[in-house]
Amino acid sequence: TRRSSDLAIFATASITMFAFLVSWATRSLNAFIEQLDAASRDLARSNEAANRTNARLASIVESSDDAIISKTLDGIITSWNAGAERIFGYSNSEAVGQSMRMLMPPDRVTEEADILSRIAAGQSIRHFEATRIRKDGAHILVSVTISPLRDSSGVIIGASKVARDITENRRIQNSVAQHEARLAAIIGAAMDAVITVNADHRVTMFNPAAEIM
Repeated sequence: TRRSSDLAIFATASITMFAFLVSWATRSLNAFIEQLDAASRDLARSNEAANRTNARLASIVESSDDAIISKTLDGIITSWNAGAERIFGYSNSEAVGQSMRMLMPPDRVTEEADILSRIAAGQSIRHFEATRIRKDGAHILVSVTISPLRDSSGVIIGASKVARDITENRRIQNSVAQHEARLAAIIGAAMDAVITVNADHRVTMFNPAAEIM
């Protein structure tokens, strides 16, 4: 009958449309899965590259002769490299979790509050010379650079500190300066004329006895 024929045509059309929709959905799902796989591979490669970079940075930090320390905005030590162990005498386990004030002479503890307030304001402190105390009680002179540490959203969460022991260098500088001062005093008081010239034949020293010749 005509009604039966119409129903058959409708059913055939519906089945065809359903098959088309299933095919389209399958292709879309497969395409999405391929995109997800590609994104996962890209993420895995990025993570692997980030891990390699982090490993290199960790190796650099650990092999540095300088003390490289990180701390919270409260001054609590959160990382402590081998250089810090050599310079200050405390092991990693002894230092991490302690306050940076343990390294400061009693008359210098207020420095830490000033440093932390400047770091919290986003400032960096470069080549700041300070006296610090080793575990054995010895006072040392260090040159310090301190920079803010930020999280992924840019919020300051702490500070990184690089400290170099300049005690021996400063001792040598002071020794040379004292030697030069003594030599200048001796030459200045000498009864004989003392005149020195450099390679360009320019006079570099002319003592009082030479002035009255």
